[in-house]
Amino acid sequence: MKINFEYSYIFDLEISERSGLKINDDAVNLVESFILKYKPIWNQEGLLLLTEAKKISGFDFKQQEMKCLFTLSDFCSMSHPLVVNIKKYINADEISNLSEIVFHELLHVLLTDNWKVWPTPLIKEFSGNNRIIAAHLHLMSVQLAVHKSLSNNEQLSKITEDYDRIGRGYDECWKIVNENDRYLQFIDELQDKSLWSLRV
Repeated sequence: MKINFEYSYIFDLEISERSGLKINDDAVNLVESFILKYKPIWNQEGLLLLTEAKKISGFDFKQQEMKCLFTLSDFCSMSHPLVVNIKKYINADEISNLSEIVFHELLHVLLTDNWKVWPTPLIKEFSGNNRIIAAHLHLMSVQLAVHKSLSNNEQLSKITEDYDRIGRGYDECWKIVNENDRYLQFIDELQDKSLWSLRV
């Protein structure tokens, strides 16, 4: 899977007209420099995460090359289209956690590429009709399984802190998949060919 990082200049210009965000040539140059700095980090960290996620899930992406647009606006990161907010990272010394955000959004793409039935039985059982929880039960299960497989205990602690800080159902969903190793049930459900299209 090849990820091409680009600055969503037109996107930010559109947002700036509505929010007062100032976008100029300096911003373009700043993001282009940031991308050059970040690419090696993603190639070292992110590709490893994606490889492990595909192995654990049994899934593959429909497209083997994707464009990931970076934004400096206050717009939240999303998977469809693949847009990642880098506002807090653009001038930061430590930017490796950005890979977790990109990975999170790519997991949405991976799962969406392979869904046949929605909601699945486990989503019906555990989501409580919460849209955020429903959309993240399998994602967080794969995310958890990947970091456990790679023995990334420190990163798991950071993820827990981030989801607790975000709240809004992300924290509750993370607790659901962690409790009694329930994430393994969701991983098992990924292998049900009546629910998913296995592409690997």
